[in-house]
Amino acid sequence: MNLMTEILEQNLNKNERIKGVCTIDKIKNILRKNKIEKNIIDKIDGNFISNKDKESVSLFEIKVKQERNKNSNKEKQLGKKMGRKNKNDTSKGKHDKNTPDNIIKKCKRIFFEYTVIYINYILKNYRLNKQKDFVFKKLDYKKNVDTLKKDKEMKLFNMPLKDVVSLEISSKYSLTDDKKINKQKMKIILEEEKDNQMLNYLLNMKFGDWIDVFTFQMEINSKFKFNGIENILNSLYKNEKDEYFSRFIFYLFNYKNWFLNKKGRKPKNLNK
Repeated sequence: MNLMTEILEQNLNKNERIKGVCTIDKIKNILRKNKIEKNIIDKIDGNFISNKDKESVSLFEIKVKQERNKNSNKEKQLGKKMGRKNKNDTSKGKHDKNTPDNIIKKCKRIFFEYTVIYINYILKNYRLNKQKDFVFKKLDYKKNVDTLKKDKEMKLFNMPLKDVVSLEISSKYSLTDDKKINKQKMKIILEEEKDNQMLNYLLNMKFGDWIDVFTFQMEINSKFKFNGIENILNSLYKNEKDEYFSRFIFYLFNYKNWFLNKKGRKPKNLNK
């Protein structure tokens, strides 16, 4: 991990390490407090959250990990002999939608998608100069979402929303569209709305903080209410089985912890 990443991680997570893992019980309490439908909350089952799931987002269970590593070979051998997986092992033996990194990627796609929706919504409601119609386009998945490198994510968490939404747009748009069209729009908006305190407050919110706002884990100093997560919960409730639904919600609420607990790539030795 390079020096910049370490500084970003320290700045971002002075409170994250205190907050720790968002358990299933805590998630349910958060959803109840925000009046999410009971049938959705009841579908979240903590029995589907394996020890590996918990460890992957834990900032404090290092001793548990070390103990598991000591016995890993014995467990693997025993599993092979028995011909079946451990009860808490949710792996499918292949890299499918159920693997943690693919669940995290889906969470990231949702956060990016709803960042654009959020920005478009606040511009519609808080812009003073409404003579021009500014609508931001979806961001490029391959360049911005389809990567889970810790260094990049730590920088992203500290990035203001105005910069996140200014990243390159999706390649699915017309070839004639400028890939930096969102950035150009944001530049105009920031100039026109430089005295708009509320809009600038919302646009300058860090992406990491916005994730907490989106998942009801943090409240902002504003009457503005954005309940995008309700759409996600309703869709998952209707279309996913209990196990995937429960594990996805667990990772959605522990998204930042997953990266904080992830080992970054060691920097190359420049002296070689």
